[in-house]
Amino acid sequence: MATADLEVHNLMTVDDFMSFKDDDFKHLQQDVASLKHDSVHYNHEISDLKNDVQVLKVSVTELQVDVRYLKRDVSDLKQDVQELKLDMAEVKVGLKTIVADMRFFKWLIGVSVALPSMIWMVQQLCRLIGCPID
Repeated sequence: MATADLEVHNLMTVDDFMSFKDDDFKHLQQDVASLKHDSVHYNHEISDLKNDVQVLKVSVTELQVDVRYLKRDVSDLKQDVQELKLDMAEVKVGLKTIVADMRFFKWLIGVSVALPSMIWMVQQLCRLIGCPID
């Protein structure tokens, strides 16, 4: 018979097999406990991250509101700059008018200062030609 010639190596006894299964089961239980612990830890981290996301959403909303206010402020400032440019143009025109008026008054003052001298010279000329003016 061919079966009688078979050699059997490394046969486990029932006790060896049960001991192996018990050790394997204990390792599996430890792995499950470790996984449960890791799961609880990761769930806490996920919860913390969700809270952080909520805080960030609020911050983003606040920043969006701030941006809207800043845009409005920039628009107001642009309008103010335009108004200041118009005011400066009006001031420039006013200053040119003032300078022109000052030149006229300077001329007028010069004429009024020179007028008595001119009258005296005309009187002298008239006396010289024989037509005195008094």
